[in-house]
Amino acid sequence: GLENAAEEGWTGPEVLSGLIWHELGHVAHYHWRRHQGPSIGSGPWWQLYAEGFAQRCEHVVAGEDCWHMARTMKGWLSWCRANEPWLAAEFLRTVEHGESVRPFFGSWFELRGWKQTGYYLGHAMIRRMETGKELHEIALLDDVESRMRSALEAIAAADG
Repeated sequence: GLENAAEEGWTGPEVLSGLIWHELGHVAHYHWRRHQGPSIGSGPWWQLYAEGFAQRCEHVVAGEDCWHMARTMKGWLSWCRANEPWLAAEFLRTVEHGESVRPFFGSWFELRGWKQTGYYLGHAMIRRMETGKELHEIALLDDVESRMRSALEAIAAADG
């Protein structure tokens, strides 16, 4: 989080508080999984799930949907919303071809000129899972890959 803050020039209490809440979302997620649920995973599906979960925690604590990239890249959030089906399809394609998902995460990579779109996409997946589930239940999901894959397939199909 601090590396992103430095790279993107995120300063001030609002942004830094959000980053702290995001990182604490990761801590809560890992704590719950280690003590109450399935193991902690790895790979692209886990990264999408874990970053989406932490992003959602940040928004819950903040009491609003706050997006760091929207502060530094004008139009970022509206682009992500408008291109959500494409983002879902591109993530699916990337994983299917064994390519790195780094372009979806981090400040040094871009998709069509937009950074950190994986945080938006992961958050969108977590929000969809919240229908009928508490955040704590989502933290303890098993079979993350199939759940995330089916949700992305549904979003990607909405573009067609």
